This record gives sequence, structure tokens and C-alpha cells, in this order.
Amino acid sequence: MIEDPNTGIAVLESDLSDGDALVPVTEPQVPAKVSTRAARKTRGLIVTAALDTFMHYGYQRTTLELIAKETGLSRTSLYHHFRNKEEMFIASIEKINTDVIMRAQKAARSALPIEDKICAILECKLGFHVDLMASNRHRQELLSEGARLAGDLIGETRTKLEKLTTRAINDSIHLGELDLRSAECSPSELASLIYSAVTGLFHEFDQTNDTQAFHKNLWRMVRLMIDHLQRR
Repeated sequence: MIEDPNTGIAVLESDLSDGDALVPVTEPQVPAKVSTRAARKTRGLIVTAALDTFMHYGYQRTTLELIAKETGLSRTSLYHHFRNKEEMFIASIEKINTDVIMRAQKAARSALPIEDKICAILECKLGFHVDLMASNRHRQELLSEGARLAGDLIGETRTKLEKLTTRAINDSIHLGELDLRSAECSPSELASLIYSAVTGLFHEFDQTNDTQAFHKNLWRMVRLMIDHLQRR
């Protein structure tokens, strides 16, 4: 009698075919969850360091060596998470956009009046970008590279912001605060019009670099567009 090492059941030697042997089966190794968490933490550290480095040096002058120095990791360690500088730049934009949407969702859930709520949603992206880029000498380069490498991400963020604005407008209509019949447009069309109009202010800021004027005119423009649609 031989004991099967896998089951603990006794087996007659005569039941085994020639050449057969009872070999213990090794269970597959499952990576520890802590390793996954550690990898995510390291990736987040790299993205944060990459964003700071891009903001300081611009896209062209930023190197993997500079990012590695900022993280305190070796260049080889960076390659475990990203293939090149381009991927790190895209991940940096993705991080910014994720933070923008989270803040915009919080603004959309607020109890602010509709015009203030829309302004707060738009400020999460456009106002944030104005403040972020106001004194950055690499602004044009970073915006250009962002459009080239991550135009789809930027477009997705605009779509999400317009949807949040549309939802806020719909809620206001259901509460009897807004009436769009005189404007002859749907809530989603109004949201797109508002976003396009305010984007024009961003381009104006690009020429004047006046952050205070941008924030003031954003609120003015939204209030002017919403005011005549409010029920009295």
C-alpha cells in the first residue's frame, strides 16, 4: 500500500501502471495582495513626480533621469511601470482629469443655486487649469503636447463635465427653477453651449494671463446665460 501524497488515501501498488508514480502536486503561487498595493503605490508616486517634473521643465526637457531623481527610484524601476516618457505624460494628464471629475461630481451634488452649481463644475476643470498654468513658462508646450498625446482623454473629460452640467440643468427644470422653452434648446445643448462659451474665456486668458479676470468673467457669463431662463 502507498499513500497518495495529494489526497492521503492509500493506493495499492498493483493499481499503478508501469512507470506511474505518485508525485505531490504543487499549488500555484498566488501573488500577495500587498505586492499589488505596493505596485499601485509606486506607480502613483511616479505619476506625481512625473507631473511635477513636466511642470517644472516642460515636456521636451524632461528626462527619465529627472523623473527617477524626483521619485528616488532607479531608472530601471520606472520601466517596471512605464515604457517611456510619453506614457508617464499621458498618465499625468489622466491623474489631473480624474481629480477634476471627482471635484466636479462633488460640485454637481451640492445644494447651490443652478448658476452657481454650473460655475462650480466648470471651475473644477477650466479654473483649475488657469491657476495651474498661470505662471508656467512651459504652458504652450504642455498644452500642445497634451492635445497631441492625450486629446482623447481631454475630450472624454469635457464630455463628462457636459453630462454633469446637463444633469444639473435637468434637475433644476424638474424643480421648476428653469424653463428652456424660450431658448429652444435641450438641456444637453445648453450644457454644450455654456462649455463652448467658457472655453473661449480660456483662450482669452491665454493671451492676457489674467487669472482674476478669467474667474470673474466665467461667473458673469454663466449667470447671463442662465438668468433669463429662470422662472420668476
